[in-house]
Amino acid sequence: MTKTELILETRDIVADKVKPYKWSDIRVTMWLSEAQDRFCELTGFWSDNSTYTFVTVLGQQDYALNSRIIAVKSAWVGTQILTELSEDVIVDDLEFADTTTQTPSSYRLDLATGYITIIEPVIAGVTITLRVHRKSLIALSSANGQPEIPEEFQLGLAEYAAYKAFGDHDQETQDPVKAADHSKNFKQYVKDGSRAYRRITGNYLNVVPNPLYVV
Repeated sequence: MTKTELILETRDIVADKVKPYKWSDIRVTMWLSEAQDRFCELTGFWSDNSTYTFVTVLGQQDYALNSRIIAVKSAWVGTQILTELSEDVIVDDLEFADTTTQTPSSYRLDLATGYITIIEPVIAGVTITLRVHRKSLIALSSANGQPEIPEEFQLGLAEYAAYKAFGDHDQETQDPVKAADHSKNFKQYVKDGSRAYRRITGNYLNVVPNPLYVV
């Protein structure tokens, strides 16, 4: 579906098809964009190991993360994976980068919100590639944004937008019951999307009984 088709679908669900609209196209599009971001956050779409890279600058340790990144899963220099550190890791006990080349070998994500921090001072020109869990590459609310999630789940975005519309306190058409129904519908799309993500990535959940209770 296109963004325009999703806007029309939302207007059909909430019976807002006659101008002047209760909710502008801009507001409906913002709800649809929020819905796609939430779908990605909750389901696992998308895993990406090629889009987000940065090149080191001499003496610079902090690098801003793209706002479309939900979580950094790992960082790489070529085929070498970097070690992720945190506050509970004793830095003095680790083997760091080669002191001659100063190629980075470790990083932290918890020092500054929205930044990845390279622990060792590095030379300029080292390309670091991030494997991430991300939202859509382009926000649906952007001028050139379009639905990116799999087509079979795109109607769920209209369900979320309908939930927001019926929960709008600024409109006399506020309806908590309908809002709850559409929120439930969106959550079902998320549930199905999570199942589809696990299936396509081979990330199955294995439930094993506790051996203490096995006769």
